Amino acid sequence: MAASKPHDPRRSTFDAGREIGIWSAAAFAIYAIAVIAYLIQFPWVTAWAVLGVTAITGAAAFAVGLLLGFLFGLPRTVEDFDSVSTRKEGVHATMAGMAESESPWPVYRSNTNLEQISDWLTKILVGVGLIQLVRVPSGVQALGDWLRPALGGVGSSEIFAVGIVLYNTVAGFLIGYLLTRLRMAQALSSAEAAIRQEKAALQDAIISISPALEAKPDEREMEAAERRRVAELETRLHRLEEAGGRLDADAYSLLARQLKRAGKYAEAENAYLKAAELQPNNPVPLNYAGVIRGKYNRDYDGADKFYRRAISLDPTYTPAIYNLACNEKRRGRTAEALTLLATAISSSPEKYRRMAREDEVFEDIGNDPLFQSITLNGDNEVQGGDIGGRNDGGESPSGGDLRESSGEMVKSRKRFVWHGPRK
Repeated sequence: MAASKPHDPRRSTFDAGREIGIWSAAAFAIYAIAVIAYLIQFPWVTAWAVLGVTAITGAAAFAVGLLLGFLFGLPRTVEDFDSVSTRKEGVHATMAGMAESESPWPVYRSNTNLEQISDWLTKILVGVGLIQLVRVPSGVQALGDWLRPALGGVGSSEIFAVGIVLYNTVAGFLIGYLLTRLRMAQALSSAEAAIRQEKAALQDAIISISPALEAKPDEREMEAAERRRVAELETRLHRLEEAGGRLDADAYSLLARQLKRAGKYAEAENAYLKAAELQPNNPVPLNYAGVIRGKYNRDYDGADKFYRRAISLDPTYTPAIYNLACNEKRRGRTAEALTLLATAISSSPEKYRRMAREDEVFEDIGNDPLFQSITLNGDNEVQGGDIGGRNDGGESPSGGDLRESSGEMVKSRKRFVWHGPRK
């Protein structure tokens, strides 16, 4: 016995589409015969006028039927997490600097506004239709009376008018419904699959160009070939977003690092903000966006907002406190900067004392007694209260740049309350 061939859904769709075409041709043939039979009773000139009215009325009814069929047949988007969990292990191993997550990368649904509108309209139409069902006969009769003069005004004109409207509406509905169910679902699935495939490939490409987790990975000069690859990735990202796709938050953060190394600071900040949008409770992307805005773009007010938003999300996130101290010093607000610096040092004294002593932002106050008492003597009681934090990095000694090594994103659970600088 011969083995049966595997089922091919594309072949089934093609066969169904061919059957729809055959039945549509048969329905049109029946309609054409009915119209010709009706027209032969009129003189030649009148027949052409009636034919025009018949054609436009039938086309309008058919279009209404197509629209209704489309609304009732529009497929729904199904969220799918298959093939996503297999990416978790390799991605987290490469992106050791990002916050750990117990769940795989999320799969984001496409825009479903049209589906919702379709659902609302179908329910409204069904509800209104049931309520007004008793008025249908009178409405049909009124339609026939209205079209009768334009269709020749003979005894059968009213019946013919109602017939062409109902016939074309039902035919349009069936064709629209079946084509939408067969073709639209396939087209949407293909487009969604293409977006997800490009998203996965783009994220893998971003990971592949990320520098090794060295002590200071961002200090390595970017070569011309790397710049070209970053530009290519940026172009691919624009195309993906234009098609309705988005990267995951961690991938946006990795790409932002490469854009910053390439000197594309505005694009890097934008990528960090997209990561923050996808992870609204994570202060890390906002902290990095603040570094881009403050150090590289010299917009200290804008950087202040990013740092404070990060701290409001998690008051234990010490890097944002240290970076805010550097930002305040750049704005000429030394007292506030020292208060925030003492806050960061109280969380991790050895680390932040060393960073503050080596950071060029505080170079001009290196001999200030208060600065020395904070960074050398361990006296962190500055007029703003005691603030602890996370031992996970901030602006580096080499000019206030944010370090992005793996240890800087590992969250500790030490809690504190930041009262802010005193006025």
